[in-house]
Amino acid sequence: MKSSNGAQATRQQAIAAAHRLSSLVQLTQHDQFLHETMQYATDVIARSGLLSDALQMQTHASPRDAKRHFQ
Repeated sequence: MKSSNGAQATRQQAIAAAHRLSSLVQLTQHDQFLHETMQYATDVIARSGLLSDALQMQTHASPRDAKRHFQ
């Protein structure tokens, strides 16, 4: 069972991780391959938080669906 607080925490954690990776991306500018890889990783992590938030909203589209989910 997952509450909406869990989805919010996941989103916040993903965004925080993306911010930390952004700092690391700056350190990798001397290596083009590593730099691009880190940029892609940052995007993936940021999107994972946004997607989990969207999936949570989709899962509980109506009160009836939410009630069914928690039974």
